[in-house]
Amino acid sequence: MQVQLRKMELSDMAGLMKLKDAEGWNQLEKDWTLLISYQKSVNLVAVLEDRIVGSVTALNFAQTVAWIGMMLVDKDFRGRGIGKRLMLAVMEKLADCASVKLDATPAGRPLYLKLNFKDEYTLYRMSNSSASNIPPGDAALEPRRIHPGDLPEVATFDKKVFGADRTELITWLYESSPDLAWLIRAKGQVTGFCLGRPGQNFTQLGPVQASSPEIALALIRAAINQIPGQAVVVDVPADKSATRLWLEAHGFITLRPFERMFLKQNHHPGRIEDMYLIAGPELG
Repeated sequence: MQVQLRKMELSDMAGLMKLKDAEGWNQLEKDWTLLISYQKSVNLVAVLEDRIVGSVTALNFAQTVAWIGMMLVDKDFRGRGIGKRLMLAVMEKLADCASVKLDATPAGRPLYLKLNFKDEYTLYRMSNSSASNIPPGDAALEPRRIHPGDLPEVATFDKKVFGADRTELITWLYESSPDLAWLIRAKGQVTGFCLGRPGQNFTQLGPVQASSPEIALALIRAAINQIPGQAVVVDVPADKSATRLWLEAHGFITLRPFERMFLKQNHHPGRIEDMYLIAGPELG
């Protein structure tokens, strides 16, 4: 029997979690729920006799940037072209989107290059198995908690840095973990913010968008100090060498790189200079 592709449904949750767990990835059921229910998202599964053997998701950020993630193929079914079929199908459904992006693992990057994705920049995944409290820094850069009324301004700041409107995602991240949601203002304007979310293996911090390295570190410190003793992971753009050194000084180690890639034209690159931690490879 041939493997069939179809739309991903919430009723697929058990199979999706099994597929994800086989790779040791961090997502919870609520992460899959976000991906499936996100407005105008495109999500597909590969199925053989009711068994889910592959998946791919794509968040559509206001037809500006579509973000591909959760590209998974069951180890027992690799080498049959399932990954390529899933990618071609999702790319076809995203044909009207201005830009299509993803964060590629070293294993996945060769496939994406064959499908005409181009490298944009490198990210590094860093982790700390047991985060410790970090002493206070510059008192002039004291973050405060994000409140619901701040979310429109936070989303506007994020749009400038990321390159597309992610209001729905920003709201979901805040509601998932308000204890990890921090911002800094200067002269009444948001100059940086941090969000995060729990996961199966570790808490993921990000996005952190900030107008200076000092603001970014103050935000990361505030979030880490909410979760002492917990395992934490972050994904840091390679150009943020000072941020990576600071994280290393506080117990983080580098696990692996990702390559941010784009299809077609990179019409909405955002401001990489203000991007310190991404939301995660499946979220952008």
